[in-house]
Amino acid sequence: MNRPRINSVTLLFCLAFLVAFLIRLAGLGSAYLNDAESSWALQALKVSQGTHPDIGAQPGLVLFTGALFYLFGASNFLARLLPALSGAALVFVPGFFMDRVSKPAAIVAAFGLALDPGLIAMSRQVDGHILALTYTLFGMGLLYIRKPIAGGISLGLALLGGTSLWLGWLGLLVTGLLYRIARPRKVDSVEDQPAETGPVSLTSPGFYRPVLLAMAGALIFGGTLFFLEPKALSGIARSLVALGSAQTGAGPVSIGVFLNGLIFYEALPLFLAIIASVRAIVRRSGLDGLLAVWWIVALFLAVINPARQVADLVWALVPMWLLSARLTARFFESGFPGSLEGAQAALTIVLLVCAWLNFVAAQANLGQDRTPHWAAIVFMFFFLGISVILFTWGWNSRVALRGLGIGVYFLMTLFMLSTAWRSTGFVPRPEQELWRIGPDFKQAGLLIQTAGDFSGWNTGERNTLDIVVANGSPELKWLFRNYTKADFANVLPVDATPSLVITGNQTNLSLPGSYTGQSFVVDEQPDWSTLQSSDWIEWMMFRDAPVTKGLAVLWVKSNLFPGSADFTQKRN
Repeated sequence: MNRPRINSVTLLFCLAFLVAFLIRLAGLGSAYLNDAESSWALQALKVSQGTHPDIGAQPGLVLFTGALFYLFGASNFLARLLPALSGAALVFVPGFFMDRVSKPAAIVAAFGLALDPGLIAMSRQVDGHILALTYTLFGMGLLYIRKPIAGGISLGLALLGGTSLWLGWLGLLVTGLLYRIARPRKVDSVEDQPAETGPVSLTSPGFYRPVLLAMAGALIFGGTLFFLEPKALSGIARSLVALGSAQTGAGPVSIGVFLNGLIFYEALPLFLAIIASVRAIVRRSGLDGLLAVWWIVALFLAVINPARQVADLVWALVPMWLLSARLTARFFESGFPGSLEGAQAALTIVLLVCAWLNFVAAQANLGQDRTPHWAAIVFMFFFLGISVILFTWGWNSRVALRGLGIGVYFLMTLFMLSTAWRSTGFVPRPEQELWRIGPDFKQAGLLIQTAGDFSGWNTGERNTLDIVVANGSPELKWLFRNYTKADFANVLPVDATPSLVITGNQTNLSLPGSYTGQSFVVDEQPDWSTLQSSDWIEWMMFRDAPVTKGLAVLWVKSNLFPGSADFTQKRN
């Protein structure tokens, strides 16, 4: 009996998925949900409780997360689980088009998508961007390999992905129209042929019927959670109406912040995609030209969006990585670098690292003479240029330029990995990251611990003391969701005497009895508008932008403090 053999390509794709899976799930529930995340998590919690809430513009995220809450209980980890799994599954997208992009390029793209800083950041937040992107690209891939039913189901689920979906689908539509108008008359090779000559034809008789039926079935069953939440289908219309309006409560980011989110986080795929796009224009390459149009259109639409967010860049990242992977595969198709190229690459790495260290030192010593550092930087680049000339003179330009390219590629990869680590949130100041949606709930752990201590001291349980959250934000409602006597009141009655009260930042509490208050930082985010051009360089190195803070005050009845007369009497 012949057993199916797993080839090396399949193993590499599985390895890329494992890397993406571990990065996205590691410590996923350790960070507390902020306002933007909590608003969706609270809707999912109500779905799990069967209260039939009004579901907003991300019905897929809310419904499926609500199902997880119903089965396993609500938690920070489960609230972020669907985006994390969808982000990890994105690495399989290049495999659908392997016959066009080539196997080496598909593998490089898979690892690029696994380690991309922006995709990692969006996969670790309660948001529908990644769901819309993954389901859409899976649908396109399944249609390409002649799986109309599976492709239709995936596209139907993509329609539940939220407002971001319409921006992405508009980009795909515009890309298709522009490419058809400016399609090259000739192609360089078989793999550069336009996609419509592939194994599936969207114009074949009877192709659309199963696709549309599958999409309708996915919407009817998935969009209503098997008829448990029929109102959720209205979320599709809400997501379309919400296009162009801010969804995070923080308003649109400036074009400068938006572009910095692209340059500082996506330097490697951006640099390679620009080179590959220019090459595609010069050589009139079919597939590369299509990918170039796609990422440029996606970037343009994200920039002109009145409610632009850095997160909207996710629709440009996949074509950028496919272009970068194809360029990388061509660069190494002649084999691994020889000793001479390796020597040039090593010299390039040493010189550029020395230049970078001097640049960091110059930025850190603003009050001192920085002339020696700048002189060292100029010398490093001068010596690098001389080395390229000498290698060209002694051997040939191919050795010199290939070694230079390998060195630069290696350093940019290290920079990307460093930024990817920051995007996970495992850093002292996660609020300083540009791809973060909403502010950081800075002292959530201290706030819930303090309230739990008072509850434990006075009732023996950490979540049974009565508490009123006045005008509470979604993040506070989510944080205290497990308190059995929690009251989330818009207006606090003047005669109320709760044990614990949480209010905004105020200096006194007009309630009967004596209360003692302590403020906590609940929202902290950088004030990007204050940063000048030179400040962005410093931020890139040290992640130290000025921040704005939002405070909340926890008020505790004075007789609940250990040591008070009432507390001692109760203990006795």
